[in-house]
Amino acid sequence: MKIIKEQLLYTLGQFDDSDLGKHYRGKVRENFHLDDEIIMVTTDRVSAFDHVLGTIPFKGQILTEIANFWFDKTRNIAPNHIISYPDPQVLIAKKAATLPVEVIVRGYITGSLWREYSNGINGQYGFLLPDELKMNQKFTKPILTPSTKAQYGQHDEPISREAIVNGLVEESVYSQAEEYAMQLFEAGQQWAAQQGLILVDTKYEFGL
Repeated sequence: MKIIKEQLLYTLGQFDDSDLGKHYRGKVRENFHLDDEIIMVTTDRVSAFDHVLGTIPFKGQILTEIANFWFDKTRNIAPNHIISYPDPQVLIAKKAATLPVEVIVRGYITGSLWREYSNGINGQYGFLLPDELKMNQKFTKPILTPSTKAQYGQHDEPISREAIVNGLVEESVYSQAEEYAMQLFEAGQQWAAQQGLILVDTKYEFGL
């Protein structure tokens, strides 16, 4: 705790270096676009409910190291874009066109999905959840609840598979993304269980 307190004045809130390439600022990452590569600098910004709330020491380093761990661990399941890891807060990756949706896999009904369900909102993802589910109940098998990928400062919104393949993403491409997401989630659940943990839900983003 002492080390964290000592670093409160030295967090990386933002990073901008025009010499690195065209700059795009996300909620947490600063991205610099080169010809066919992208430099991703993970700041210490904290984002919740689509808003930046402040910074926390070492957050960027931890996020980057976790990302690098999983990209390396799952490259046999789904190909990824990582080229190198030159700094604890930096990843260099192949440039890709990001799919305009976020693929969320859920093993339990909790969080935002439970809030929607308990308030009578059902069917927003193109299918109906069973009646009388209880908070934190485990699904018989994981489900996909995709959302739009909002720009900075805007809110991600639930979206159905039908809406995605009828205007946002080619069906064959989205079907592959769904397959990868389910395989990655299954592998993640197995790894978590080995550590005495439960992978409740997670979000995947894909690109071409």
